[in-house]
Amino acid sequence: MTAGLPNARPRRPATAAVLLVLASLGAGSDAAAQSHYFDASLDFLHDDNVGRAEVDEDVLEDNIIALSGSLNVPQVLDSRSGLLHSLRLEYAAHTEWDDLSALTASAASTFRYQPGASFSAPWYEAQLVAALLQYRDSDIRDGAQLHLNLALGRNFTDRLVGRVSYRYELRRAWEGDVFDLDNHRFSGNLDYDIGERMTLYGTLAWQTGEVVSTATPRPQVLNASETWRLDEALSERPIAAIPVGGFYPGDRFAYRLDADTLTGELGINFAMSQSLALDLSALHFRAYGEGDNDYDGLLLRAGLLYRF
Repeated sequence: MTAGLPNARPRRPATAAVLLVLASLGAGSDAAAQSHYFDASLDFLHDDNVGRAEVDEDVLEDNIIALSGSLNVPQVLDSRSGLLHSLRLEYAAHTEWDDLSALTASAASTFRYQPGASFSAPWYEAQLVAALLQYRDSDIRDGAQLHLNLALGRNFTDRLVGRVSYRYELRRAWEGDVFDLDNHRFSGNLDYDIGERMTLYGTLAWQTGEVVSTATPRPQVLNASETWRLDEALSERPIAAIPVGGFYPGDRFAYRLDADTLTGELGINFAMSQSLALDLSALHFRAYGEGDNDYDGLLLRAGLLYRF
């Protein structure tokens, strides 16, 4: 694979970044090398712990339908390096806890450099992503995110591609500070091609920093949290409720905690054509929060990816 040459079919963004930073380094003409392209996806997800809670009574499930589209513009710098500029818009509709439905607009620039010309020569990437988040009715979550991603990847064989990466995430909320988060994430990813149409992929990641868990008020969580606030989007306060101990029954609060989080993802990508792919994945997460506030969950995803 020459530097920046894209994969022949659309891929999930988390794994595709290795393969599509330039649309056609090594292509026959400058015009082809500078052409833009579009990505679109339709995803169906099941999240079995949408509030990232520990206690069973606070563990809430949800189904999500997400539609996204992006414009990607490659820019060749020289024979070994280039840039990819992307604009992306996504809407995620939550079917159960619909106040969590959100519109995300993001812009990204990715720099890629492959110093060697051999098939197995490593490549290096640096990416900056800025995003705005607007929720249907959850003011404490509205805000902005900034990601800095650094990665190293290489082809081990004509079927196996590996990648290690680091990401710094900064998130700031417009209202309150519960969702003001700073995180460092380290991950490793492998893609294995099975024939010409199917790819298996897996990712292991460790994140250290801060998380938000939504739960009913408990001393264990209150004492360990840095800050907390009523989470109306995930509360179930009955009509004419009477407060008990200063809290209403059914209310849940969002707590910001220091935590380390481990995630593992397995997925399969099946090319239905040169421009259309089916992507299936399962992601398990386990967070170890301050004060033994631990939680885990499973996120299942089925998606259609289209490139044109």
